[in-house]
Amino acid sequence: MALIVDLSKYQDSDQIDWGKAKQLIDGLILRVQYGSLTLDKEYAKHVANAKKAGIPFMSYAYGHFVSIEDAKVEARDLIKRADKASAALILDVESLTLDSLRNKSELAAASQAYIDVLKAAGYKAGFYCSHNMYKAHHLDKVKADFLWLPRYGVNNGNKSTKPDWPCDLWQYTSKGNQPFYNGRLDLSDLNGNKGLDYFFGASKPKQETKPVNKPKPAAKVSALLKKGSKGSAVKSLQHDLITAGYSVGKSGADGDFGPATDAAVRKLQQDYRIGIDGVVGPQTKSALSKALAKKSKPSGKSVVPYPGHVLKRGNRGKDVQRIQRALGITVDGIFGKQTEAAVKAYQKRHGLSIDGIDGIVGKQTWNTLF
Repeated sequence: MALIVDLSKYQDSDQIDWGKAKQLIDGLILRVQYGSLTLDKEYAKHVANAKKAGIPFMSYAYGHFVSIEDAKVEARDLIKRADKASAALILDVESLTLDSLRNKSELAAASQAYIDVLKAAGYKAGFYCSHNMYKAHHLDKVKADFLWLPRYGVNNGNKSTKPDWPCDLWQYTSKGNQPFYNGRLDLSDLNGNKGLDYFFGASKPKQETKPVNKPKPAAKVSALLKKGSKGSAVKSLQHDLITAGYSVGKSGADGDFGPATDAAVRKLQQDYRIGIDGVVGPQTKSALSKALAKKSKPSGKSVVPYPGHVLKRGNRGKDVQRIQRALGITVDGIFGKQTEAAVKAYQKRHGLSIDGIDGIVGKQTWNTLF
């Protein structure tokens, strides 16, 4: 039996006896963020203490995205914020994740997009989701490097009812008691064929372990995305191209690298003055990253001061258009039902407590948008 403990802001790092923890804990799972804007206030302390005690750890984030594109943004933020010593990065999907989505049917696709970003960055990517959501919301279709499921049963600190589905880690209680902390803890154990080394070893491939006399250039070439490629990586590419302002055709992000996607890639390559071949290699990926950064950065005209009054349903005009552009919805200058719903979802995701999650754009919501 392994003792794996996940920690967040609910466990004060200063209240943990790290000397005792070192003797008992096999691995830690530390929370980095809740969505993109709410950082876990104890993460840095937990990391510092875990390193000092020599306890290996993985890092996770509670998903609070509003769309597939937003899921990828949150994943990139997790990569930036997670300590580099993290053995793996994990997406946590629960009921509030579902609540934050504009289109509830996109939960599995958004989760997959998030995980694909982690994998593309070279990290071992894990997936955690509520037990009752796993099948009900098609989360069993999400492909990650490992699956972590909670199932508590009587939830008395001991193992009780196992998950209904095969998984690699089992979180068996949220009321665990351990001598190194005077409070309740979430405890997990191994639940498959993967050992502790799999979870708490190096997160990125060690290139130096590959035989130097067996290079595989052909494999590298085949990994490039180009006309004829299919799958989730192509779909993620298409989403990024659309976000950056390049049309991939009427079918949108369908995971099929066809003529329209090929044309979009070539246009990107032309705009950034790199070899125009329609193949997505390192230079093209770098160009796309620059295009996304440029697109997401407000221009001088978009950064405008708060108009001095709240904007709500029924309002019309240029200020409403600015809000709609920032939210990525239809721009018609009319603050209607769709705009109100988008504002509510945005406020909920970003924890805008001053205005309240009410669909009204006050000063705090305006300043956060721009």
